[in-house]
Amino acid sequence: MFKYILLLFSLLSIIFTDDNFHRSCALTSDQYRSRPSLDTYAISPSNHFFIHYDLEGFNAPDLIDQYGMDSNAPNNIPDYIDEVALIADQVRDILVNQMNFLSETDDEDGVYDIYIKNKGSYNYGINFPDELIPNASFIEIDNKYEAGSYYTSGLNTMKLVVAHEFFHAIQRSYSSPAAGHTYFWEMTATWIEDVIVPNGDDYIFWVDNFFENPNVNISATDGYSIALFGHYLSSIIADGDESIIRNMWESYSINHNPFLSIETVLENDYQTNFQKTWSDFCSRNFFNGEYSDMNNNIYFHIDQKDILPLASFSGILSNPQLINENLLISDFILTNQSSDHIALRVDDFSKIILEHNPSNQTEGFISIINDNNYNQHIYIDESVQEIYLAPDDKIFLSYSKYNNGFLNINIEYFSDFSFNLGDCTLDQNINILDLVLLVELIFSESTIIDIQFLNSDMNIDNSLNIFDIILLIDLILN
Repeated sequence: MFKYILLLFSLLSIIFTDDNFHRSCALTSDQYRSRPSLDTYAISPSNHFFIHYDLEGFNAPDLIDQYGMDSNAPNNIPDYIDEVALIADQVRDILVNQMNFLSETDDEDGVYDIYIKNKGSYNYGINFPDELIPNASFIEIDNKYEAGSYYTSGLNTMKLVVAHEFFHAIQRSYSSPAAGHTYFWEMTATWIEDVIVPNGDDYIFWVDNFFENPNVNISATDGYSIALFGHYLSSIIADGDESIIRNMWESYSINHNPFLSIETVLENDYQTNFQKTWSDFCSRNFFNGEYSDMNNNIYFHIDQKDILPLASFSGILSNPQLINENLLISDFILTNQSSDHIALRVDDFSKIILEHNPSNQTEGFISIINDNNYNQHIYIDESVQEIYLAPDDKIFLSYSKYNNGFLNINIEYFSDFSFNLGDCTLDQNINILDLVLLVELIFSESTIIDIQFLNSDMNIDNSLNIFDIILLIDLILN
């Protein structure tokens, strides 16, 4: 309830401020705005930025001057302005010199302008196109980012906003924005703010638009809410290489189609496709907040520990479908830009076999966690997937399809199997492979599914230890 009250006050404050935007960046090329006329300006150390501000009045920042841009001595410039100049230089250096994005398009004087104003609650900043020069722009940001008026506050918030808005300036060098493309611009700008200011974490409060409707087409999201997809792409698909996002912008500069740009880079550079990556991305977000670190098979970014799970927004896990017999799921409705999802449960120890018709051109993933903190994340390819389940398991299935249409999923259900002490690998045989796995499970402190645990607990004392190894060796030798 408190969150919705905050959002209500946010909307009211935007209505009554001079800028009618809600963390929006005026991306359509016809939304020109006359540049503000402010009292004075400071020049950043690199000479790439003018920071404009008032010395008094409604828009003036805090005028405290305790240090300079390059020393601890006062420099007759407010410390807040010094900080804006320093982060602007840092952001530009990271984007242009380190990440090799195109530089911003110059305006008439060749120096990029940042205007400091009192923007109003939850109105973080705006990137406006220049009136005269195509693809040139300027930025307005808040003069304080005071606590209680934004999800996060202070200098960190200012820094992430500068990163976000200046990246829009970089984006304009690749292409002019167009209707329907906002999600791509905002997704990547919100992603970059977390790359440059990783402790800012303001973006984790903006996931609602997608998390409340995870079946939506990616192009129908607001972009802010899917910034995590940028982290997923760079960490899982590109194995930590953030240039995957730059490659998508280079493709976009040629075809001027954001979805096609994502598809092209995934297919040509990484031999995968959007449908597989999107289904995987969705399935990994349904258990956000379950783990406090990256020591699991599901997380792709550490901030997932601080973000509510997709399921808590959409309610998908609130009424999981019971599997107690063979089951045909036939109500999945898919487009080539979305995923559909279902939560499942079992009431007994069981085994299921998942199948879908490969001719449906479908991609799927299943994520499972249990009360012992064990987790599985399994790609459902054309082969039959055999999966063991226990009554406490939380099971989430995510599918995407290359073309629009329906999908049928066949689930075979088996509960008539018995536990087999010593069969740690669940392959119906007891041999040296079971011993190797048991040793690994004990000494690496790995978590396992319940059925494996019961098969491995040789002395049935509800723990795995050296005594189980001794008993398993004896069983194998005899």
